[in-house]
Amino acid sequence: MKDIKSELRAFLENVEVKSVSLKEVSFKVSELLEANENTEMEVKLKNKIPTEIQNEISILYNFRENARLRRESINISISYELVLRLKKPMDVKRSVLKAYAENSGLLLVYPYIRHQVDMLIREAGYILPPLPHVLLKL
Repeated sequence: MKDIKSELRAFLENVEVKSVSLKEVSFKVSELLEANENTEMEVKLKNKIPTEIQNEISILYNFRENARLRRESINISISYELVLRLKKPMDVKRSVLKAYAENSGLLLVYPYIRHQVDMLIREAGYILPPLPHVLLKL
């Protein structure tokens, strides 16, 4: 555990620039054929870790939410890319990148996802509670 922490610290010290960019948004509302008064919500956040490390690392976060509200189904899909530019090339283990993506990277990207989901739902005229705050895996 200490080994990953020290490698992660060295990696973080080598990151020069962080940028978050929106890659794709999809928002779809469809009417359900059967009356369904239950609200169901499924939230998934996945990341793809690059296999080759150079001076720039891209991590893609995909978010999908399917909510059923009264007679309508709301489907939201959002993709954000986190780009890290390194000060100097370095050899980084996949486990270190995964730890970064699931913790620090997620903390950077998740507020953008929360805001985008909230804006889409409000603009469509729905009142749903906001997404919960991100919970980190330790």
